[in-house]
Amino acid sequence: MPACAECEEPGRDPRSVFFVQRNKNRNEVHYGIRLDAACRPVGDDPVYNYWLRLKKGPNVTEAVSFFQQAGYGLQRQTVAPEHVDVVMRALPKRPIRIVSTPRRDGCRVIAYMQIAGAERRFERAYVFAEDGLLLPKVRYIDLFGRAADGREVHEHLSFD
Repeated sequence: MPACAECEEPGRDPRSVFFVQRNKNRNEVHYGIRLDAACRPVGDDPVYNYWLRLKKGPNVTEAVSFFQQAGYGLQRQTVAPEHVDVVMRALPKRPIRIVSTPRRDGCRVIAYMQIAGAERRFERAYVFAEDGLLLPKVRYIDLFGRAADGREVHEHLSFD
């Protein structure tokens, strides 16, 4: 979370709080959150994912299939009035906290995750995978975010 209350961090669009890029193609999996007018999470499962099919066009979206949820889905969501904690199936030891606060121009939404040994603003992940027998074999995941001072932080997770 921000180091000080006065430190105004830029928020993300609630429809794309963070995303996953892959080496296979330019398509991305985006994660959004459903919020009410007061910027509070809606329902028991407010965080959702979808494909941004950049190979087809800049705004072409599709649902993540049931089979693809094994790699890109959420293991669980814990909803509180001011945030949602999610655990991704691919990174069960790296919970993500999504915080939403009201602003004059809408909701400011920020995801936080442990990156490089500290709680950071989480922006995106890059997954490098090779074809496997049934499922792709993930070789590494790079996590990208920002420190409280705004500088970019990065962590490389190897799975060889």
